[in-house]
Amino acid sequence: MCRVAHALSTAHRAERRSAIGRSAHFKPQGRPADEPSMQVVAFIGVGAFCAVSAWVGLRLLLLFARTGRGPERDGAVALLGIGPLGFGLTVLSGQLPPSSLVLACAIWALAAACLAAGTTAAYAFTYRVFHPESAAARFTLFAAATVLAVCWIGEGLVAHFRADLPGSGFTRLADFVRTGALLWGAVASLRQWFPARRRVQIGLSDRGVADRFLLWGVGLAAVGAAGLVDSIAKLVGLSASGQPALLLMNASTGALAALALYLAFVPAQPLAWLRPAEATAR
Repeated sequence: MCRVAHALSTAHRAERRSAIGRSAHFKPQGRPADEPSMQVVAFIGVGAFCAVSAWVGLRLLLLFARTGRGPERDGAVALLGIGPLGFGLTVLSGQLPPSSLVLACAIWALAAACLAAGTTAAYAFTYRVFHPESAAARFTLFAAATVLAVCWIGEGLVAHFRADLPGSGFTRLADFVRTGALLWGAVASLRQWFPARRRVQIGLSDRGVADRFLLWGVGLAAVGAAGLVDSIAKLVGLSASGQPALLLMNASTGALAALALYLAFVPAQPLAWLRPAEATAR
């Protein structure tokens, strides 16, 4: 979704400035007439995800300040690093004029660093919460952190964080590693939801806790699936800014992830509104 955000912002600027000399990878050639409106829809979906990620991330950061516990810190860094800072700065780097190329590259470098930090924190969150005793999970965390650091350095050395060009192989590898963090977290959370749901049915667990496992898994799965499809599309030479189906997918997954994150962290009983009969019985 990060590369989608950058492609969208670059295409939007190209729509307004047809002679800015951007790479042909991003030029709006042969677009259908309804594509600009699809870009707006995609921006809304990605923007909703960034806004909710910022809000929930700040709430977790304040909670960490009171408790000092690792999961709250990792969750906050993951949401803030991947959401508003990573995606947000990525969009900003694509909105700057060609005369500000140096500034755009600096912002792109900062965005890539935030994404790497957020992705590492996402791996750490899954490790601490779902697999705290697993040596394989610990190795996965450190391996991912190492690969992301190498990718960030490599992108700087090879492509100099050029915001006007498609990412290098290092950027694509980092995209896959980030997608892996999201999908790993989704699978781990959904695996906890199944036994938690059974415990609720026999009165051994709180339904709100079980619902949160489901919502966290759905939110991560939505963003991770979008990232996986986007990464595969890039490998075969497709740009999200020129594909209405990809734009619609990112709008939908962004909105779904935003809703799931909000429900997972804000209401005491996140999905009680889906069970009115049960609430009346209480």
